Amino acid sequence: MPPLLTAILLAGIAAPAHSYELQLKNPEFHYFNAQGSHEVTTNIPLCKGDSYGWLIQLENPPSQLTWREEFRPSGERYEKVTNGIAARWNNSSWSGPSITTVQTVAPDDGWLSYIRPINPNMSPGFYRIDVYVGESVAHFRIELLSCG
Repeated sequence: MPPLLTAILLAGIAAPAHSYELQLKNPEFHYFNAQGSHEVTTNIPLCKGDSYGWLIQLENPPSQLTWREEFRPSGERYEKVTNGIAARWNNSSWSGPSITTVQTVAPDDGWLSYIRPINPNMSPGFYRIDVYVGESVAHFRIELLSCG
């Protein structure tokens, strides 16, 4: 994995209601530019028209599963990040509230992914993304950078 990628896998932490054990392989965070190219990185420029997100390979996944993502901005960034985003809010012990996304999907050839467009209202800085799949979790710490 590239040195910039700070994905850490832990098993058995904060499992969602549907509990099953899966091996998460090769969790990666990607930046996709508007021209169609992408790179594995945790440094994401906030350029309009671009997108970013995670990809996780699963070993022997079921035909359908539920994953949950907790996106945690720092406390001072809370208001800017939440502007215009429809999500369910929770309290968080990391650094403020979290944006929670839950999806039930059929893994595409053993892969899970969640790609989102750049939100121009977001502030540069560090963010934490935790992805829960069964009894496993992948942690990503990303830095959003000013475009340019």
